[in-house]
Amino acid sequence: MGRNKLVINLFGMLFCFLLTSCSSIPYFFKDGNHLLWKVSDENSSVWLFGSIHFADSSFYPLPSEIENAFRNSTALAVEMDISDSETQEKTAEEFLKEGMFTDGRTLKDVLPDSLWKTLDSISTTLGMKTENFLPKRPWMAATLIASAAIASTGIQQELGIDMVMLDSAYAQGKEIIALETPEEQVESLSKSEGSEETDGIAYLESTFREYSKLNQMIKEVISAWKRADVVSLQKSLSADQNMNESKKRLNERMFNQRNKKMKKEILNFLENDKQVFVVVGVGHLILENNLLEMLSENGLKIQRY
Repeated sequence: MGRNKLVINLFGMLFCFLLTSCSSIPYFFKDGNHLLWKVSDENSSVWLFGSIHFADSSFYPLPSEIENAFRNSTALAVEMDISDSETQEKTAEEFLKEGMFTDGRTLKDVLPDSLWKTLDSISTTLGMKTENFLPKRPWMAATLIASAAIASTGIQQELGIDMVMLDSAYAQGKEIIALETPEEQVESLSKSEGSEETDGIAYLESTFREYSKLNQMIKEVISAWKRADVVSLQKSLSADQNMNESKKRLNERMFNQRNKKMKKEILNFLENDKQVFVVVGVGHLILENNLLEMLSENGLKIQRY
């Protein structure tokens, strides 16, 4: 199986995780021409680069400032090393372990009739068999629908920023550092309140609401990313101002908790004077409670380039 089939990167479902954008623009969003930031303490620094995990050939070559910062770093840190075969296998294993019903229920049993009918309609449009979703939990169904929908637009995971930089890092003999494990990424999706699959159903509902807007949304995100337009990216990735409790819990796991862990890793790089180029989904750097905000709380110098 190809690596894009084994690993479904979480930012690939960007249109399913819609957050309230920051109400003001912090100083570290101003100036600079790229989605690239240098984070420094008294005697060391790391680079943070906001990625899109699905892309096409029009994204390359990357600007020279980004290439130079990457070339001069000794290590590349990514959310997960999705080019590594063991990581691929473990991710697939976790998806299957956590994403399937084991108590005799089916997806049709837990979904309202209206959602099941929508699933049937969308899956048919995407060339997927609706009956294949029966053993899958709602979050898994949403993930598969989202991945297929994104692939149908023509952008590819193989050309995503982090995948291309991983290939370059291996070619240059750089150290590869994974900020998260497959278990941690899957857990952020698979948890649900109680036994009613509440959070997974909320995720599936969000997927369906955004499905009809996907093509336009991806165009807007790609255009804004190429322009390094933080404000436009925030607007494109922000909606659902009246989030219910399920959505709040999902956002907490998908962004806030993961950002806190990534922050610890970055502080560790600085403490040990490691020259690391960090690539994470751009949402982790620009949306509410983002990594840059968290790092600024530690008194670090943050410059945009």
